[in-house]
Amino acid sequence: MNLYLYLPGSSAHTLGMIKGTIYGQLLRYYEHNSVYKDYLKFACLLYTRLLARGHRQQVIRPIFLAAHRSILARRCTPPTVDPTEDTRSPLYLHFEYHPEDVPRMLIRKLYYKHLRKFEDDLGLAPPKIAYSRPTNLGEIASQAKLHEAPGRDAMTHLNEYTESRGLAPQPTGLRRGLIPRANPSVRPTAPPAPL
Repeated sequence: MNLYLYLPGSSAHTLGMIKGTIYGQLLRYYEHNSVYKDYLKFACLLYTRLLARGHRQQVIRPIFLAAHRSILARRCTPPTVDPTEDTRSPLYLHFEYHPEDVPRMLIRKLYYKHLRKFEDDLGLAPPKIAYSRPTNLGEIASQAKLHEAPGRDAMTHLNEYTESRGLAPQPTGLRRGLIPRANPSVRPTAPPAPL
């Protein structure tokens, strides 16, 4: 059973997404646990749960070790600003991920071979190749967005419906009977004097 909703090892997600999941979880564990021993306990639990989901030990073990080293090094070193950093805006090449697509290194190699000469003329930094995940079945089957007619939003329809039914918006507690209704015929009295 997938109680923790971890990605299965046989999924078609990029290695970068698995790395991001592991690094993000370990960082969260480290920052939310004041006792180092507790951080290690939850890191080991994550490792065993990912193995139980079908991830291979030879793939995720180096990711765990690198993430752990990175988190510990981050704790010790303050962030530095590189004065020689490129301030030009990068060109983003965005693709939908598929395991059988052209590898990122080949795209970058072709870019440098054919388009590198135009970077300075256009004022662009070297490209960043980004991948997005494809739409999954859950997103197709359940759409959370309400259908709205052009020029009319959903709130307008809701207000018209409530007005036509004589319904006025009420606080949630009144509808459920949690807050007693005020009786308009009874005048409020002054609070009792303190003893």
